[in-house]
Amino acid sequence: MTDAVKLILIAIVAVPIFYLLYINGYMFLQRKRALSFKGLSKAGLYGADTTKCTGWTKKIIVVKEQAVFTLKTNLSEGDITVKLSGKNGTTEMGSRPVTLPRGRYTVHTIFTRASGDYRLEWQ
Repeated sequence: MTDAVKLILIAIVAVPIFYLLYINGYMFLQRKRALSFKGLSKAGLYGADTTKCTGWTKKIIVVKEQAVFTLKTNLSEGDITVKLSGKNGTTEMGSRPVTLPRGRYTVHTIFTRASGDYRLEWQ
């Protein structure tokens, strides 16, 4: 087998595997620049500690029953915007808790020269 055929076969196998990992919440997409970025992803919690971060991250979370989402930020400079997108539309998170029904949601986080930390919690 030639090298080109091997690469094509690897791509045919790898792309569906990465897609399945992404839609089930085990992998996230990101494009960012930062002096420091420490991500946090656990059941019911998603966030990061950043220094001079600009860019975005996307992660899919699966909510098995109705949940209340709360965004907590502690920024010394810059801005962080968190949007939740699902079948019901897009919700931009603010200081108030948001209640959403069960389903699959995309958490889209946008950083603009952000320094500090944020936590998106749901239960």
